[in-house]
Amino acid sequence: MTGMREENIIDWMKRGNFFWIRWVACLLLVSFVIIKKDLKGQYYFSFRGEKEEIVKNTRFKIGPFRIFPRIWLSDVGYDGNVYYDNESPVSDYTGKISGELKIALLVRNFLIISVKESPVYVHYIKEKPERRWLNSISPEFKMLLFRYFVIQGKYINSIRRYRATSEFFYRADEFRRGYEGGIFFETPRKTFIGVSAKVDKIFYRDETFPLWGDLISKELDREEKSLFGEFYYRIFSQSQLFFKVGRVNYRFLHSMAEWKN
Repeated sequence: MTGMREENIIDWMKRGNFFWIRWVACLLLVSFVIIKKDLKGQYYFSFRGEKEEIVKNTRFKIGPFRIFPRIWLSDVGYDGNVYYDNESPVSDYTGKISGELKIALLVRNFLIISVKESPVYVHYIKEKPERRWLNSISPEFKMLLFRYFVIQGKYINSIRRYRATSEFFYRADEFRRGYEGGIFFETPRKTFIGVSAKVDKIFYRDETFPLWGDLISKELDREEKSLFGEFYYRIFSQSQLFFKVGRVNYRFLHSMAEWKN
């Protein structure tokens, strides 16, 4: 069973389903849709827009610190094949309890400092080994210079766990540590253009099934470096046209996966 899984994942990756090409030479994202302010697909959020959101949505305030707590349920339901094993399927009821705590500090009109922590508890009724706490934490700053230029920086440290699917049937924990930075030119009407860079180190582990975790670690542990150029043009108060062009370099860390570099 294990040998068959090893062959499947290697063949699947060689077909190009995981990384389409050796270098993503040019990634162009063009959108003409209505974009809400909290749209996750928007990579960059303007300094003025973020400041307005912080002031508007502050729920608690302790001294100069503005606090934004949230909690919600997700992925609640029945899973008929937890491990995606068609020969011996295991079913269970599952759900996630997710929380988020963001603390922001506004320094006059030129600096935003924030930190966000997002714990997640994954619960299974019968499959107790799959129960676990996950978490991510990301401090960030944005600085406005000379009224129009914004410098931003961010650090992220996260642990995620994916459900098994037809394309990715290993249930492994993903550890991601990375840095982001960028510089943008903004106008008062929230139109902006700039460049951003990002470096991530990504590792996979599985304490429940160490053999699976070791295999996927050797295949997928990697470092990602990316560089993007971005342009956002505000059409109406709640809509934007944006372009994003970038390049990503993947460097796999284990010798058995060097052919993908």
